[in-house]
Amino acid sequence: MWKKIRNNKGQALTEFLFVFVLLLFIVMAHFQLSLTYVTAHIMKYATFMAARSESSTPATAGQYIEDMVGTETQSKLSFIATPKAPQNGYVQLDSILLNYDVLSYIPLFGNADAARLGGQSTSPLYRQPLPLQPDQGVFDNE
Repeated sequence: MWKKIRNNKGQALTEFLFVFVLLLFIVMAHFQLSLTYVTAHIMKYATFMAARSESSTPATAGQYIEDMVGTETQSKLSFIATPKAPQNGYVQLDSILLNYDVLSYIPLFGNADAARLGGQSTSPLYRQPLPLQPDQGVFDNE
């Protein structure tokens, strides 16, 4: 029935290739997920810092975001991410909003637009209380 194989040359190489391909896939997937996570963290941090800047000095959030992560045409995060300004600006009623596209995987060939995922980062905006009249000497939140 079964013929006994006397020669097992190449068995180790075959097993190595199966394991190597699987290991390579896991390492590359980890690398790509790490890039995506770090990019999302950078966008979240840029939004947080823009909200912080906007709360102390109004009308500075847009410039702060552009200085930190760039614009749609000139991203400072290379090909990994592209920030997108909302149509009515970064500053919303009570928050800072930043939309962005992040590369979910690095395509080996073809168009990279299919590999982009949309993300959104928001940070609440708290305005500093303004002092009342100088002669009163107290803040309006005390």
